[in-house]
Amino acid sequence: MFMFKYFHIVFYFLFITMAFVACTSSDEDIASFSGLKPIYIDASELDNIYFGEPIASEKLGKIYYKAPYIFIGEARKGIHVLDNSNPNNPIKLGFIHLIASEDIAIKGNTLYAGNGKDLAVIDISDIQNLSLVKKLKDIYDKDRSYPSFYSGFFECVDPDLGVVIDWEMAELLDPKCRR
Repeated sequence: MFMFKYFHIVFYFLFITMAFVACTSSDEDIASFSGLKPIYIDASELDNIYFGEPIASEKLGKIYYKAPYIFIGEARKGIHVLDNSNPNNPIKLGFIHLIASEDIAIKGNTLYAGNGKDLAVIDISDIQNLSLVKKLKDIYDKDRSYPSFYSGFFECVDPDLGVVIDWEMAELLDPKCRR
């Protein structure tokens, strides 16, 4: 009988103790998920198109031949240029830096390259002294506020950090965006 008389007091004490312990917060409570985070560049970098030294290839794309050169697209970086004067021994001549390049085409001495939302029109008649003929602004309607063809958590885009040119896998702490 003694036990039943004080049972409610013991029960309330345990309940209040558990409530205080359960309500504590720590950094360990923040959820972590694998997902995509945006890769940003400053918008002014989209206009910085130049011919430089060869670089290592990573994500090769389309290949074009315009005698005596071979042009090979490198996703989100630019275009590799090889001198193919001797087809048995092509030589890496240089690299056209075009930071947000996605696709290329060549007609005559003109190279057309998707550059983010823009189309860059480049005179390649003197390959080592490129000339930007014109840039057609905002012709590609690409929404980069979320990763294309992806389902899962991702870091929300912050326009104050620059222009999104790509996405990369990362460990995200408490992500707010999901598709």
